[in-house]
Amino acid sequence: TPTTIQFEDFDNGGEGVAYHDVDKANLGGSYRTNEGVDIQPTSDAGGGYNVGYVKPGEWLEYTANVATAGNYDFAFRVAAPASGGTFDVQIDGANVTGALAIPNTGGWQNWQTITKTNVALSSGQHVIRIAFIAANSSGSVGNFNSFTIAPGTLPPPPPTQTPFLGAPLEIGSSPITIQVEDF
Repeated sequence: TPTTIQFEDFDNGGEGVAYHDVDKANLGGSYRTNEGVDIQPTSDAGGGYNVGYVKPGEWLEYTANVATAGNYDFAFRVAAPASGGTFDVQIDGANVTGALAIPNTGGWQNWQTITKTNVALSSGQHVIRIAFIAANSSGSVGNFNSFTIAPGTLPPPPPTQTPFLGAPLEIGSSPITIQVEDF
C-alpha cells in the first residue's frame, strides 16, 4: 500500500537531530513555527503546507517502519521556477537514489511529480533522510510538498527452467536416448 509523507511532518528532535536548516527562523512562518524548517502554505492538490526556502546542505529526517522487504518507488511533489536543484534520499545513512534533479516546473507553486523507481528496502525500522544538495539559479533547491513510497514496479522475474520429466536426465556409462519433444 502506498504511504504518503508530508515534508513538513519530519521527525521531532530539533536542529542537528531531526533536521538541519541554515537559518534558525521558519521563513514560511507556518505550521511548526517553533522549528527552524521553512514551512509555508501550499497550493498543491490537497492543500496544507510545503517546505520552501530550501538551501544546499539542509536535510530532513523521517522514521519509518518497512513491513515487507522489497523494491519501492519514491514519488516526490516538487516545484521550482528554474532547473538545477538536486536532492537525494538516504536510508540509515546510505544514499539509495543518487542525485535527483528538480525540473523547472514554472513557479514555486506549480507542482510536478518526479519518481525514483525500485529502491531496495529491507524490513524493519529505518531513518529516511532527504538531503538537499544543489540550488537552482534562484539560490534555492526547490519547494517540497510530499513524497509517496509504494511497492516497486519491477517486472515479474522470468520463469525458471525445470526438467520436463521432473528430474535431470542421467548421462553416464550407459547409452541414453533423448526424445527431442521432451525439452
